[in-house]
Amino acid sequence: MPPGIHRVVEAWIRTLLDGGPRSEPRSRQTAWVYLNEIQPVLLEWSSRYDHLREVTREDIVAARDAVTGKQRESRIVALRSLFRHAKKNGQIFRNPTIRIRVPRQTGGIPQALVQTDIDEAIGAATTPDIRLIVALAAVHAARPKMIRTMQLDDVDLGNRRITVGGHVRPLDDLTRQAVLDWLDHRRSRWPNTANPHLLITQKTAVEFGPAGKLWTTRATRNLTATLERLRVDRQLEEALTHGADPLHLALVFGIDEKTAIRYGDAARQLLASEAEEHHGRSLGMRISTDDGRFGLILTPAGDPWDARFFRFQLIVDSIIMGDSEPCILGSMMLTLQNRPGLRTRVWLSPTLTRPRCCPCCAPMPP
Repeated sequence: MPPGIHRVVEAWIRTLLDGGPRSEPRSRQTAWVYLNEIQPVLLEWSSRYDHLREVTREDIVAARDAVTGKQRESRIVALRSLFRHAKKNGQIFRNPTIRIRVPRQTGGIPQALVQTDIDEAIGAATTPDIRLIVALAAVHAARPKMIRTMQLDDVDLGNRRITVGGHVRPLDDLTRQAVLDWLDHRRSRWPNTANPHLLITQKTAVEFGPAGKLWTTRATRNLTATLERLRVDRQLEEALTHGADPLHLALVFGIDEKTAIRYGDAARQLLASEAEEHHGRSLGMRISTDDGRFGLILTPAGDPWDARFFRFQLIVDSIIMGDSEPCILGSMMLTLQNRPGLRTRVWLSPTLTRPRCCPCCAPMPP
């Protein structure tokens, strides 16, 4: 690697690890992830350039497009950090990563958790703090960061209100009982703590900061129903229950309108797929003779969930009638006119009148 590039990268890594005048130190893992992500790019640039100031916007775009998926975003984030540091310290004249975006990846349809996974998460909540954390995620769709940064003032037991992420929600009985159990435990173990956060640990009880991320997610980290999955499942369940209305989701959870629309679309797709499955499984009906030459077919017409309207088809002499025929009855008569036995039993009955709804229903000869 040329000295001009090596010096800039080394100074950037040291700043990530040790911090700077206006930047907090990052974890060693973050520094290694950043460096490993852009190492192939730096080696490729080293064969053409002697300094990072020679890198152009086209080089950044080419490095971004060389990978796909989540790696594209990770690479751009690392390159932005590197060139921002170099520009800030006067090592380059301009930052080529400005206004370079990574297209948002369209994820799949979120799926609801099965009851077994939810029961497993409930079974893991064996202490008052974990029970409260699981309740906040599963009932109020709170993110882990929202949970660990909640303040004591966010819980109003008298008025049965709770503030989650700046959004005031009614306090249900389950969450209220979990809050009361946790407050009793907190009061008995750390009676003199001045930490204003709702959830505290042995370390943060003598401080004023929130609990750590790993402490908050420790109980469900290795389960299928993690806190994030419980949050998504709660919002999806609300969308499925209340007709996939984005406005309702935004009012209930205080989420962004784009997020509410995304959950609404996912709920509609899940409802449509379930309706198709239900349609094919239970609403269709076919009755026929053993040889399949004569019978009746009934299938829903329109909305699969609306059982008031059905599509009516007849099987006559192994021919399905009802798709393109202007008159099913007339077509059946023409098909059976060469069968005297059937014609006699049908048309010589005194209780039947002869229809004349279309040309094919004209009277048959005696």
